[in-house]
Amino acid sequence: MERTLKRTVSGLSMRSGRDVTITTPIADRSHHVFFPYYGGADDRVALRFVLQLARNPKVTATIVHISISGPVNSVEPEATIVAPSRKGASDSVEITASATNAADPSTVLDKDRDTAFFISLRDSLPSDLSSRVVFESLETTNPGEGLLSRAQVEVGTSPRNAGDLVVVSNRGHVLSERHFAHVVGGGNTAMVPERRKCLGDMAELMLAGGVRASVLVIKAAGKGIDI
Repeated sequence: MERTLKRTVSGLSMRSGRDVTITTPIADRSHHVFFPYYGGADDRVALRFVLQLARNPKVTATIVHISISGPVNSVEPEATIVAPSRKGASDSVEITASATNAADPSTVLDKDRDTAFFISLRDSLPSDLSSRVVFESLETTNPGEGLLSRAQVEVGTSPRNAGDLVVVSNRGHVLSERHFAHVVGGGNTAMVPERRKCLGDMAELMLAGGVRASVLVIKAAGKGIDI
């Protein structure tokens, strides 16, 4: 007797699990954002953006106002500044700084304006963000090395969380070639000149320095945010 097979509709679907990749759910959905604030239109926009991110209860942020005292290439007697890490961490970072040079009169007003903007947002921080957002100030003549060291302390310390973020602005070339090569040299990822030209020194410093976090570059449209 010849048997024939008939197709019928089934309420149960069976499929092979050989090609299915099982991923473990992320238990810690927190993020930490690190933002070095130098000033200027790009940084003012970036600072506003970071505070918007911090409205998420699972996001914490450290915002450091970096003040460069004297030319980046200057060689002067050095002192050590100990910068505390974010709340709850026991580490600290030693950052080399030298004596302050006389400021260029043409930039004094801009620096004062940037500082006033930073202080105004710090002092007006909503109470629900005060426990998750840290504002700090740091004066240094070694912005590259100090910034990279601080970023490595701030982000990537919780490998099981949902991922950390470094926010930088597109400030172009703010580090000398010699100084930049010294910071990213020795064990870090090689610097990519094309990437540095496109993203700016701060982003390239984070990427070439091997910071364990995503890097977001912000460029303001027009003149950015006015106070």
